[in-house]
Amino acid sequence: MTAAILKGGEVSKKYLARVKDHLQWAFTQELSLPRLAIVKGVSSRPDAKNFADFVASRCERAGIEHQLTEASESNVESIIKNLNHDPEITGMIVAHPFCQETHAQSLDHRIMGLINPLKDVEALHPLW
Repeated sequence: MTAAILKGGEVSKKYLARVKDHLQWAFTQELSLPRLAIVKGVSSRPDAKNFADFVASRCERAGIEHQLTEASESNVESIIKNLNHDPEITGMIVAHPFCQETHAQSLDHRIMGLINPLKDVEALHPLW
């Protein structure tokens, strides 16, 4: 059995085209379109910030509306609650780890529990 080499760029282009086609169809049918909230911590590690920026750039390429928001430890709870109640936001991602502090893991766990499970794109809510 010979292994096949998967070319990620080619596969990505195919899926991106399918997403764009689906969004265009949904738009012509006057269906609601997705809008993703991406939350990153102002004191996040560089890899977490890069992930959030990468997700935002992929949304742009696919034609998915998104909102990139920076939050601090002191206001992240209110930001997530507002996004939970915003009917325009259909999904949410929080870049983890949220901060670089020693308590980052417990903070991340608490933040995951704040996200409305119906908007939790990554299925990280404790309910799941």
